[in-house]
Amino acid sequence: MLIALTIAASILAVIILAYTTGNRILQQEMTRTDIWLEAKRSMGQMTKDIRKSLKIVTAEAGRISFWLEDLNLDYTMEATELVSYSLAGAKLIRTASNESITLADRVAGINFNYDNPGDPKLVIIRLTLGSGESTSSFESKARLRNK
Repeated sequence: MLIALTIAASILAVIILAYTTGNRILQQEMTRTDIWLEAKRSMGQMTKDIRKSLKIVTAEAGRISFWLEDLNLDYTMEATELVSYSLAGAKLIRTASNESITLADRVAGINFNYDNPGDPKLVIIRLTLGSGESTSSFESKARLRNK
């Protein structure tokens, strides 16, 4: 009877260990997938906006702002026509028409590099998302089409 109880306890311990290990791996993969989807959406939006922008206004390593479009066709840059991307804590913020939205949470860093900081025509975006062991870096290039 004691041998049967020991065998049953050993089998139960192996089952519990397998379950907890499988659950931990599943959670890690779900976190990686969430990070990848956040990065894809954020990089896509930034790249699209930068490509169709008319002029880069602020070209800094951690922040970019640009004249996205001439809404009223008066060839004058106005505050409602500007878009900017920057970090606020661990959030990537897109500000347009004085309205801010969060594009990504869990941002570990963002870096904008320019071919010519005085008058950029090419912007290289490096975005790092995640925390702890689940950190991933992404890169995209955007060439201004209206230059």
